[in-house]
Amino acid sequence: MAVIGNRESGIGNWESGIGNRESGIGVSYQLSAISYQLSAISYQLCGTGFDPVT
Repeated sequence: MAVIGNRESGIGNWESGIGNRESGIGVSYQLSAISYQLSAISYQLCGTGFDPVT
């Protein structure tokens, strides 16, 4: 049973490896979008007179 379990977890690790690669791409896109949104928000806040801590 242990051998079967190890083999299944090996498949699981391989799948999570693919998942990590995909989530890595997803995270980099999300971080780009978040930093873009933060830039837009800080620009709008500066435009309204709010000065964020720099």
